Amino acid sequence: MGEFQLLAFGVALILLMRFRPEGMIANRRNQLEFHEKDETPATLAKAGA
Repeated sequence: MGEFQLLAFGVALILLMRFRPEGMIANRRNQLEFHEKDETPATLAKAGA
């Protein structure tokens, strides 16, 4: 049971690093930096960047 729990934790960390590189709670500046290619120009202008 302990080995499965450690494996599940490792998989969760890898998925988190893959899909949320800015972390669970990112500030707006880092979030925009990591996702700048996904943002539209209107959203960037609204954020003040």
